[in-house]
Amino acid sequence: MNKIRISGARKFLLSAMVAFAAAFSSSADLRAADDDAILSKIASKNAGYKTMEYKFDHVKTTATKAQVTMHGTSYYTASDKFALIYTDPATERFIINGTKLYMNRSGKVQNIDITKVPSMKMMSTCVLCGVSGRVSDILKAADYDCKVEETKDAYVVTLTAKQKAAKGYARILLSYRKSDCVCS
Repeated sequence: MNKIRISGARKFLLSAMVAFAAAFSSSADLRAADDDAILSKIASKNAGYKTMEYKFDHVKTTATKAQVTMHGTSYYTASDKFALIYTDPATERFIINGTKLYMNRSGKVQNIDITKVPSMKMMSTCVLCGVSGRVSDILKAADYDCKVEETKDAYVVTLTAKQKAAKGYARILLSYRKSDCVCS
C-alpha cells in the first residue's frame, strides 16, 4: 500500500482548505436555520393582521421596453381577498376574491375562475401568500429556491424557480419591513 506524504506548505494549504470547507458547510446550515427563523417571524407577525391598506407604485415594462409607473392603493383582507386599485391610470384594477380574479387592464375586462386556470391559481397563490407573509405556502405550491437577506430596514425574500417553468414566475422578490413584517 502506498502512503502519501504531505509536508510543509502543502500540509498547511490542505488543512486550510478542509477547515474552510467545514466552516462553509456549517455556515450554510446556520444560514438556512436563520432563513427559517425569519420566515417564521414574518408569518407569525402577519397572522395577526386581518386587513391591510397601503399606497403602491408599480413600475411596468411594456413590450417596447418602455417603463411606465402606475400608482394606486392596495387592499388585503385575510385570507383570500386582495385588490390593487390604480389611481393613475384610473381604469386599472386587479382583484382577487376567493376563487375569482377580476382584471381591468386598459379597459379590457377579464373575469377568471382561478380553479379552472392553473397559471392564474399560481399567480393568486403567490400574491395572497406573499402579501400575507406565508412564503412557506408559495414554496409548497411551486418548486422554488428561497434566499432571505436582511438589510437595515427589511427582510428581502427572493424565490427563484428551480426549473424554467412554462407558466409561473421565474423569480419573486418580496420585501418585508423589519418593524412590522408587512410586505412593502
